Amino acid sequence: DSTDVASTMASLQARMQSECKRFKEYYDIDYRNESNFDLVVDSSVMTAQEVAANIIKAYQSHLNK
Repeated sequence: DSTDVASTMASLQARMQSECKRFKEYYDIDYRNESNFDLVVDSSVMTAQEVAANIIKAYQSHLNK
Protein backbone atom coordinates (compact mmCIF):
# COMPACT_ATOMS: atom_id res chain seq x y z
CA ASP A 1 0.00 0.00 0.00
CA SER A 2 1.03 3.67 -0.28
CA THR A 3 2.11 3.85 3.37
CA ASP A 4 4.66 1.09 2.81
CA VAL A 5 5.93 2.81 -0.33
CA ALA A 6 6.26 6.15 1.45
CA SER A 7 8.01 4.53 4.40
CA THR A 8 10.40 2.68 2.11
CA MET A 9 11.16 5.85 0.15
CA ALA A 10 11.87 7.73 3.39
CA SER A 11 14.20 4.95 4.56
CA LEU A 12 16.05 4.93 1.24
CA GLN A 13 16.44 8.71 1.33
CA ALA A 14 17.80 8.57 4.90
CA ARG A 15 20.24 5.83 3.91
CA MET A 16 21.49 7.82 0.92
CA GLN A 17 22.05 10.90 3.08
CA SER A 18 23.88 8.78 5.65
CA GLU A 19 26.12 7.24 2.97
CA CYS A 20 26.89 10.65 1.47
CA LYS A 21 27.85 11.98 4.88
CA ARG A 22 30.01 8.96 5.68
CA PHE A 23 31.92 9.11 2.37
CA LYS A 24 32.44 12.85 2.77
CA GLU A 25 33.77 12.39 6.33
CA TYR A 26 36.07 9.44 5.58
CA TYR A 27 37.17 10.11 2.01
CA ASP A 28 36.23 13.76 1.36
CA ILE A 29 34.34 12.81 -1.81
CA ASP A 30 30.80 12.68 -3.10
CA TYR A 31 30.49 9.04 -4.12
CA ARG A 32 27.69 9.95 -6.53
CA ASN A 33 30.14 11.95 -8.67
CA GLU A 34 31.47 9.44 -11.20
CA SER A 35 34.52 11.59 -11.95
CA ASN A 36 35.95 10.40 -8.62
CA PHE A 37 36.44 6.90 -10.03
CA ASP A 38 38.61 5.35 -12.72
CA LEU A 39 35.93 2.86 -13.71
CA VAL A 40 32.15 2.79 -13.33
CA VAL A 41 30.33 -0.35 -14.45
CA ASP A 42 26.56 -0.41 -14.83
CA SER A 43 25.91 -4.05 -14.01
CA SER A 44 22.13 -3.72 -14.28
CA VAL A 45 22.17 -4.76 -17.93
CA MET A 46 25.17 -7.13 -17.95
CA THR A 47 25.82 -10.68 -16.96
CA ALA A 48 28.44 -11.39 -14.31
CA GLN A 49 30.78 -12.57 -17.07
CA GLU A 50 30.31 -9.30 -18.99
CA VAL A 51 31.00 -7.27 -15.86
CA ALA A 52 34.16 -9.25 -15.19
CA ALA A 53 35.29 -8.86 -18.81
CA ASN A 54 34.80 -5.08 -18.63
CA ILE A 55 36.78 -4.85 -15.40
CA ILE A 56 39.60 -7.00 -16.77
CA LYS A 57 39.73 -4.98 -20.01
CA ALA A 58 39.91 -1.70 -18.07
CA TYR A 59 42.60 -3.09 -15.75
CA GLN A 60 44.71 -4.31 -18.67
CA SER A 61 44.33 -0.93 -20.36
CA HIS A 62 45.43 0.77 -17.13
CA LEU A 63 48.54 -1.45 -16.96
CA ASN A 64 49.51 -0.51 -20.52
CA LYS A 65 49.52 3.26 -19.86
